[in-house]
Amino acid sequence: MNIEKLKRALHELASATSDLASVCEREDFPGFGPFWRSVSSEASAALANGRFDRAALDHLVRDVVSTFSYQPGGFMEQYIVRSDPGEQERENVVFDRIRDRVRAAAADVKEAVDEGEVDPLRIRRVLVDLETALLELGMHDDATTARELLNSPEMDHAAASAFGDAISSHTDQRSVRRLQPLVHGLKEALRPVEPQ
Repeated sequence: MNIEKLKRALHELASATSDLASVCEREDFPGFGPFWRSVSSEASAALANGRFDRAALDHLVRDVVSTFSYQPGGFMEQYIVRSDPGEQERENVVFDRIRDRVRAAAADVKEAVDEGEVDPLRIRRVLVDLETALLELGMHDDATTARELLNSPEMDHAAASAFGDAISSHTDQRSVRRLQPLVHGLKEALRPVEPQ
């Protein structure tokens, strides 16, 4: 987690969602004003207390992203109506810019949270693929080891890395060649996310 980047992103998210809430309240978009006000408050609270809980931040970003996804009657179908077409166009340009700021800030929060972290879901996906390939090759003991790693409540990164090394050192070179892209994928998944 890149704390400095996260602080900047949360500050922008709080500011942009506050601006968005003001527009939604002014235009009387049903339910969206309080929602964006709530997102702004959550971002501000996380920033103020300095405790950056990954699960809470991931949830906050998911709320923002899901609100921007297309749904009939959803947020992306809201627009500002004025009797003067020129004024309407100007108001909607401003509205779209604020929405863009919110989307960008949410993406920056996600990026800051992920930076330097290992994605356990990515590791699990690769392990499932490895387990399947091992079963197909008749390497049942190794498949069992993959399943044990998958069943553990906390991903043991060292054990997963050692497992990848053990697969690479098998004597059956034909199987190792087939598994090599998956082992490489496991090694990549075990590396922390690089700053962008």
